[in-house]
Amino acid sequence: AKLGPRRAAAGTRLDRGRIRAAQDAAVVTSNDVVTALIAGALRAWLLERDQLPERSMVAMCPVSVRDRDPDATGESNSGNKFGLGLCPLGTDIADPAERLAFIHLAMANIKNQVTTKGSDAMLAVMGPAIGSTVVLPLLPFSTLVPPSCNMAISNVPGPREDMYYNGAHLDEIYPVSSAFDGMGLNVTVCNYADRVGVGYVTDYDVMPRIAELIPLTE
Repeated sequence: AKLGPRRAAAGTRLDRGRIRAAQDAAVVTSNDVVTALIAGALRAWLLERDQLPERSMVAMCPVSVRDRDPDATGESNSGNKFGLGLCPLGTDIADPAERLAFIHLAMANIKNQVTTKGSDAMLAVMGPAIGSTVVLPLLPFSTLVPPSCNMAISNVPGPREDMYYNGAHLDEIYPVSSAFDGMGLNVTVCNYADRVGVGYVTDYDVMPRIAELIPLTE
């Protein structure tokens, strides 16, 4: 939908130990676990409103290639360098373990494509898909072309140790990103020491009561 001027945000903290336990038990990555738990929270939120789509929701996910995308000298010395992929979230799958396995395979495929094609090529390939998702809601007439993705999920590495400023302890990091036309929900995850901050950002009118996602996420 076309978004209005108001935004709504909600955030929570997760224990990295719980995420690591699920990661080790399922032999997947921590990012797979976080993506699966966000998908599960969204599934529950939509089920409560009888609005769960029959098809899986899809997230646009940045994938870092800083360590996989060497320069001409054969070394990776870039700063922020990433490719983009579309990850189905398995929101149509009721079983959490099956949903996690599904997301693990989807993310592995995205990483393989980014590694094979390189970040620049993947951004070029993704351009038309993302562009149509953003542009179509702006048109003055209705369209039958479905969006390529429903939301964005980003996982950002943060400080590995507890941080202080002038003696004051930094307790939490709640990331806040951007929501834009055609993609009304943005989820950003940020690791900090032994915890993981999750931030939801949406349009106030498109997705009411976003704070109800917090207990579902926890």
